[in-house]
Amino acid sequence: MATRGRKSAASKEAVPAMLPGQRPRPPAGLTAKQKREWGAVVNRLPADWFTRETHALLVQYVRHVERADILAKAIDKFPPADLETEDGVERYDKLTKMAEREGRALSSLATRMRLTQQSRYNAKNANTGAEKAGTASTKPWES
Repeated sequence: MATRGRKSAASKEAVPAMLPGQRPRPPAGLTAKQKREWGAVVNRLPADWFTRETHALLVQYVRHVERADILAKAIDKFPPADLETEDGVERYDKLTKMAEREGRALSSLATRMRLTQQSRYNAKNANTGAEKAGTASTKPWES
């Protein structure tokens, strides 16, 4: 049965179909560096890891990676002598705050897409070292 009413512009847009096991290609509009980062992330994980719904997150992630790199280079090039002036301290403070903001954005996006170790943590399979020592079933108060 057909749906009623006018069709929205979004529903008329053709979404490229992805075959199972096919890795998503970087969308148009990304810089060359962002496309390389996209490929590095996508090729590191199973082919079906990034579903269509996560592509916008991945786009933002690769953009933040590039911005974080730009800020890190600017901080590395910052002349230490400039820290002796109030204007230099303000510029350095602004750069480090921007870098911190990019880092938090990267961390949040990476966790949401399950790219970090923390996001894939499983308490059952955690290596605490007790298993190696042969004391996994012995509690400290039971000794």
